[in-house]
Amino acid sequence: MVIRCTVRQSSVMTEDGDGNIQTNHINVNYVPRIDPIGSNPNSTVYSEGLTQLLLTCNADSNPAPNFVWTLPDGTLQTGYQLRLTNLTTNHTGRYTCMAYTGWGGQNYTANNSIDVTVVSTTKTGTASASGSTGAQTDSTTGMIIGIVIGGVVLIAVIIIAVVCIKKRKKQEIEGKWLKSATEILFSLETDQILLQMMINGRKIKTITCKIPA
Repeated sequence: MVIRCTVRQSSVMTEDGDGNIQTNHINVNYVPRIDPIGSNPNSTVYSEGLTQLLLTCNADSNPAPNFVWTLPDGTLQTGYQLRLTNLTTNHTGRYTCMAYTGWGGQNYTANNSIDVTVVSTTKTGTASASGSTGAQTDSTTGMIIGIVIGGVVLIAVIIIAVVCIKKRKKQEIEGKWLKSATEILFSLETDQILLQMMINGRKIKTITCKIPA
């Protein structure tokens, strides 16, 4: 900032009609005013392997400011620009710019910060997790198939067993009926033949045949 003090004497004129003018400059000191930190590329999240990241710190003061950067690991660098190359995840952190100036034995500062995040592009973890998920899915699918097959086999065994039992019972019943049906009593009397059919010990039919003389 420049402030000029001008004194004009109007009673004394030059040939061009101007008065006598004398100007003095007054130097005014003021503390730093710092702008937000700029970044190129303009972002706060970057991929690992980026060739270059440029951080810029601008400030205005009188006297003109100096700049010092504080890095996430505590190291210091001077200059209004900070250049980071071949980014890795180790570059992640807060970067602080301090603009400072002084006069009359006093120092005056202004600070601003920017948070930088560098993300890894390695896919090992993702691939591993994906492989694990795939293996787990295959295992679950195999288990389901096994359960279904086992259930089908069990149902088939039950059906076969029921059929066999019914068939056996049918054969037993038919055998009993046949056995009962063959329980025929035959008796021969003087003038007739007597046939009696028994089922389960009960007489159900009697046939009498007379013998002709």
